[in-house]
Amino acid sequence: MTPTYHDACTNLDKINEALIIYDPYLPEDKAHCTRFIAPNVVHYKIPFFDHATPRLIAKCGVLEQLIKDVVENGAISSTVFRGLRQRRDMRIWNRRLIEHLDRVGPPSRREKVAALIRAKRPDYYFARPSVLEEKVKISSPAIEKKARPVVGFLRFSYL
Repeated sequence: MTPTYHDACTNLDKINEALIIYDPYLPEDKAHCTRFIAPNVVHYKIPFFDHATPRLIAKCGVLEQLIKDVVENGAISSTVFRGLRQRRDMRIWNRRLIEHLDRVGPPSRREKVAALIRAKRPDYYFARPSVLEEKVKISSPAIEKKARPVVGFLRFSYL
């Protein structure tokens, strides 16, 4: 027999407080969290963590502190948010940031951020210059020569 499922939104009036941590740039998370609007619900947005939010919070080393803060104070302390700054060194966070800028940001901002990421981590292939920027460089009037085809072997990294 399948267990009965309940909609958490219908029971918001029965709890003292709810804390929701989600990625505001993930459409499914955003749509789901907009249903949880009540005076006793607090939303914490952590961008570009995707569906891996709990795992990445733990990887930043602040999951225990977050749980302790919520249990003792009912809120997340600034210590947790300072610890979450470590996300800037995570591959998945940087990749999600670049993907977001590819979708909504101006190309100049994407290239500036990608250059900063490449300077720190040249092995992050997703932060390479965009195809559009490379086409602009090749078709620039300052470059007189025709681009020659590159011959050689390509190395792919799936890590």
